Amino acid sequence: MLDCTISAPHHSFLLQSAVNVSLRKTLPKRSQAPRFQLSSSQCTAFPPCQRSFTPPRSDQGSLVPALPRPHTLHIPGLLLTTTLTSRLSRAYPPAQRCASEGRAPMQTAPAFEDDENEDEEMQVIAVASTEYNEIVVLRIPEKTDHPYAGAKVLLLDLTGNIHSMLWEGHAWTYSYWDEFVALPPVIPEGPVGFLGLAGGTGPALYRRQWPALQVEGWEIDGEVVRLAREHLGLADLERPTEEGGRLVVNVGDALAPEASVEGGFAGLVVDLFSHGTALPELWEADTWRDLKAKLRPGGRILVNVGSASTGLQGNASDDVTEFSRGAGQPGRLVLEAMQEVWPGELLVRRLDTLSDNVVALTGPLPDLDRWAAAVPPNLAKGVKEFKLLEALGS
Repeated sequence: MLDCTISAPHHSFLLQSAVNVSLRKTLPKRSQAPRFQLSSSQCTAFPPCQRSFTPPRSDQGSLVPALPRPHTLHIPGLLLTTTLTSRLSRAYPPAQRCASEGRAPMQTAPAFEDDENEDEEMQVIAVASTEYNEIVVLRIPEKTDHPYAGAKVLLLDLTGNIHSMLWEGHAWTYSYWDEFVALPPVIPEGPVGFLGLAGGTGPALYRRQWPALQVEGWEIDGEVVRLAREHLGLADLERPTEEGGRLVVNVGDALAPEASVEGGFAGLVVDLFSHGTALPELWEADTWRDLKAKLRPGGRILVNVGSASTGLQGNASDDVTEFSRGAGQPGRLVLEAMQEVWPGELLVRRLDTLSDNVVALTGPLPDLDRWAAAVPPNLAKGVKEFKLLEALGS
């Protein structure tokens, strides 16, 4: 019989060391915290659909640390073990399913309880398990020092990585999603495709900054789309703007031949991850040849390659050069495959944001000054940092 624990990612993944994303709480004594018991056939805690739970703590009263995974920001305290996560949707089913089964819906779980303020808790809004993902929609408490305090976020796997967010009252995410907004000024007129839609954070930013653009999004998991429509504002993005732009959501394989539009895409945004790493298909040059064929003349592809905080080698990476030299690692394999298709025309940069992701852009180096003048002011400095991969001496 083993403890089914919930662990926190290591706190050193942020570039700004002053930003501490741990939830600084007055933690309950270990004896007060309920514990999951895991065997080969069951994992039990509180009765389903009834109450919140507090994750187990170490003897020192802190969450058990774990190394960050190569993607983006993490939720402390929610690096779930495989067995626990696979059973969350049964132990804490969404309110709709609870109602259909004649049970009272779960209110909040898990709860990071503060003895002085019981209102501060990490609220689980929805949980589902599918053939593709272990889906959790959370609300981060307002009264925490987490950089996304007050946001609703989407987790899709065991890494604790945030795949989408709805942060009402904030125009920007201060993460890699913001960089997607820089693409339209360097592509021709036409639709932009998002491959790896998740909850629609990228298209939401497009709607604010480029409201006339037609956006097509592909998400393989229909349950992610359903929950994003219900909890993350995706349904609002599907309504036309006054300027005529809108998001069209497609449920299906983003890399399938049918994931295309008539006349070709003006631009593609590729954000395809599973369990913290870029999909293996993206390590193959043929995948990028197929995607290039879906572009109209002058079209470009902007890619979230992964996090530089581990250097894709398990160590801190100071710059994109070291990241690009991570031979045999997923991020490097993606760049190598892309470089084969766009020799001399692959641009990369590391983001100086709350996430430290590396992004890649296909096509010739644009006039960086003109590009910077065409994007929102907060993105101007960043677009000037794009460099040809060859110039990094990789």
